[in-house]
Amino acid sequence: MAPPREDVKILAKFKSMHNYIRVLEVSKRAVDPFTSSRLLLDNPGNIHSISFIFKSLTSTYFDVFTLPPIIPPGPIGILGFRAGSAARSILDLYPEVVVHGWELDPSVIGVGREYFGLSKLERQYTDRLIIHVGDAFKASTRGGSCVEAEDSLRHGKLVTEETLKEMQRVFGDKLFVLSLGNR
Repeated sequence: MAPPREDVKILAKFKSMHNYIRVLEVSKRAVDPFTSSRLLLDNPGNIHSISFIFKSLTSTYFDVFTLPPIIPPGPIGILGFRAGSAARSILDLYPEVVVHGWELDPSVIGVGREYFGLSKLERQYTDRLIIHVGDAFKASTRGGSCVEAEDSLRHGKLVTEETLKEMQRVFGDKLFVLSLGNR
């Protein structure tokens, strides 16, 4: 196990009903790609959200959601909203786009509001950012309901196909799907 880094501070660490949540703050003095950032991590250390103090783009895969050829006129649905990293960049870069975000775990939204500036983002974009907490499969919101199930017994590819089929039914030719790599 690596010794603790002095340039990284743990802001929160707890287990919610759905996730093991850790929030880290990387100092502006750190010599690191994540200098001056906050990270939302799970138990093995996967990054679920990242927020930099002085910039909205992250220089990570979150930025792929902001590429002009990918962003349709909207509204845009983000399933697995987390602390709002992708939404922040989209809202900053595309002043006409409305974002609907679904997050299963209310604790993750709470962490986003407390540590990642999500409350400020919600105040800044009251007419363009709508956050839904709960299971999108059970949502009654206009625009359909679909999200990958948490059931480990279901095959992820089947759930993805079912989700895309339902989204196609709801959004028709306004649905744009980005496939990364061979997944």
